[in-house]
Amino acid sequence: MYTQKAKGENEKLKMNINNKQKIVIAAVLIMGGLATFMTMNVMSTQSAVAQVADHRPTPPEPFSIAVNGHNEPAIVTLKRGQTEQIDVLIGPKIAGIIGNVSVQSVRPICGTPEANVISKCIPSGITAFISENTVSATKHMVLTITADPNMPSGFYAYEVTADTTMNVPYQDTPIHVGNISAFGIQVT
Repeated sequence: MYTQKAKGENEKLKMNINNKQKIVIAAVLIMGGLATFMTMNVMSTQSAVAQVADHRPTPPEPFSIAVNGHNEPAIVTLKRGQTEQIDVLIGPKIAGIIGNVSVQSVRPICGTPEANVISKCIPSGITAFISENTVSATKHMVLTITADPNMPSGFYAYEVTADTTMNVPYQDTPIHVGNISAFGIQVT
């Protein structure tokens, strides 16, 4: 009898703890001007379940970019002192938008003001440029990469970027959106 009574009181105590320990945490995460609301229920068992509810739609991806035929990061091998030309297929996914196109190193070039802020930089000696700087329809562009004869051997991360500003119904001002396709340059 004593065991059943203790067991019943134990169950009541567990229910009371569960009811008191349910905690709802609401956090507003603002990323790129968009708000995402997150709620989290923490149970007495210390497990957490997160539910993310977007109350505003995410803007669509504006561009598609394929470097050297790859949507995933491509690796371009380049000998010191040589130039390579690579095909870049780029186009808007949304009719009527025009985007700016650029190519750049993921890390700053050593000796530039940006390199003083970030601890890792790449040596100067790779020149990369793309044949056009705007895109309004799907087209092939030429990415030209040159490695100086004195460029140290190594792997260097670069990216092709297409971006634009667009109006969205839930935002008062236009938002900046874009896509990046990363690729690596292997200098030998």
